[in-house]
Amino acid sequence: GQATYQVLDWLSATYRVGGDVYSQNDKQSYNIGSNASPAGAVYLIGYTNRQFNSDFTINMHKTFASDWDASLILGHNYFVLNQFNRFSQGTSLVLPGYFDISNATSFLSSETEQRKRTMAFYGEATLNYKKELYLTLTGRRETSSTLPAANNTFFYPSASLAWVFTELPALKSSNVLSFGKLRASFAQVGKDAPLYALTTPFSSAAFQDGFTNGITFPINGNAGYQISSATTSIGNPNLKPENTYSYEGGTDLEFFNNRIGLNATAYYSKSTDVIFPVSLPYSSGFAAALLNAATLENKGLELTLSTTPVKTISGVRWDVNFNWSRNINKVTQLYPGFDRIMVGGFGGGEAEIDAVVGQPFGVIYGNTFPRAVAGDLKSPLLISDVKGDPNYAMPLGGGVGPNEVIGNPNPNWIGSVISNLSYKGFTFSFQIDVKNGGDMWNGTRGALANKGTAGETSNRGAPALFKGLLGHLDANGDVVHYAADGVTELPGPGAANTIASTYNQFYWQNVGNSFGGPQEIDVENAGYTRIRQASLTYNFAKNLFGKNHFTNLSVTIFANNLKLWTKYDGVDPETSLGGPANDQGLDYFNNPGTKSYGIRLNLGL
Repeated sequence: GQATYQVLDWLSATYRVGGDVYSQNDKQSYNIGSNASPAGAVYLIGYTNRQFNSDFTINMHKTFASDWDASLILGHNYFVLNQFNRFSQGTSLVLPGYFDISNATSFLSSETEQRKRTMAFYGEATLNYKKELYLTLTGRRETSSTLPAANNTFFYPSASLAWVFTELPALKSSNVLSFGKLRASFAQVGKDAPLYALTTPFSSAAFQDGFTNGITFPINGNAGYQISSATTSIGNPNLKPENTYSYEGGTDLEFFNNRIGLNATAYYSKSTDVIFPVSLPYSSGFAAALLNAATLENKGLELTLSTTPVKTISGVRWDVNFNWSRNINKVTQLYPGFDRIMVGGFGGGEAEIDAVVGQPFGVIYGNTFPRAVAGDLKSPLLISDVKGDPNYAMPLGGGVGPNEVIGNPNPNWIGSVISNLSYKGFTFSFQIDVKNGGDMWNGTRGALANKGTAGETSNRGAPALFKGLLGHLDANGDVVHYAADGVTELPGPGAANTIASTYNQFYWQNVGNSFGGPQEIDVENAGYTRIRQASLTYNFAKNLFGKNHFTNLSVTIFANNLKLWTKYDGVDPETSLGGPANDQGLDYFNNPGTKSYGIRLNLGL
């Protein structure tokens, strides 16, 4: 709800309050003899999310003389978040087909509750001169319950300046340039910590061995709680808010009565005190500690070209918009003592998504083939010169090369084309998305090749000549090669390989995939071109149904993810083992993207 009181003609006060409550209750049942739970089970799961938000603002607007216009907004915001999760499990059912939790003989329940509150004072001042020169200043002082008392309040300001130069008398009546603006801005944005990141709470004890269902408390009526586990992060009572400083400049141009528009923006941002869970040795009893662990930089360019190539008196209109952007990011600093922090993945330095100093954020980290020059991925492969070894005349298997950055999931650039063609109520639309570059570790392909079920492994027995330099690793891990006598080891790699080999079982199990060999071999380019959506819409006339006047009535036939062009060999170049989180770039038996077709009716009253 909202209420506004007009105090004076230039002064008003507004109070706005709103809430969002979401609740979901699920029940999952498994009969006696089911594959998932042979003894039968009933699970009751309840989710409740409540949000409350209120804003009180004082709004001032004043015109001075005829050239100056100013406005000022002063406000207060209060936000509350409450989340409740309830879980009940009943196993070992007595009667088959009776899916009531009272029919179980063993019970387990748990609940979680999360609360957050923020409070802020904010203001925005805008001043414009002749609707040509605009200056905007903002500031927000926020207090968050997720931060320690000593650091729970942070202030972030912004300033922007814009010049609409087409308001100049010499350009105001131009038939070519309809609108032109130059703009520049600076902004500082603060971010609080995750919920309950300051403490390390106890939780119901559970112990897993990887082979059975493990042990979960309570047992025989005895409760058990633990503060540490292999997945627990230690809270940090000294966390500080994250801060991002950004600078932006750009222009907005319109030509030929807005038939062509160009928006260009260049930006630079620096994020400090970024909060990450930093891995700890498992001997500590914990998996990670939450720290203000990173400093990140981003810079880039965004371009938007909007066009109307066709616009006729008869009602034919064709709008085509083009979007293009390139972002370059880099990790410039990590917590003292760390040059790499795991963001996601499998851990142990293998098939990880990491933050590495000097590299783009979220690079793929894993083991590699040994090379002529250790640690140089551009140097020739080391081809085994150990006669009598099954690895002979092949790249060295077993993933024994050094662990290092093997891929970058971040694209070189992304773009899209959006087209809308309309005529007499009909509108045909489509969108094409393009991602240039960006790597993906195809773990699915690696696992299938290792087991001999990938189609490419059907070439077993075919001849092969692997390019590289002859050699092997000695007992110290140094690159050496055999002299002509086949016994004496000489430092460094030998001559180029001319020894023929075969794609045999040893190759596919130990060299040609990332499960027996290095993760490096399964890193692929995940660039693509995709028809994201296509649709045909018909908008009915508003007076079609007489007195039943609809504000909008339309029917749409649509298709999503209609066509994909990519060199990526996995299920989908947009897939991610980590979901929508920061750890992009891993594909390990992920679900493919889906196509969808449908008819949609839009009705507005």
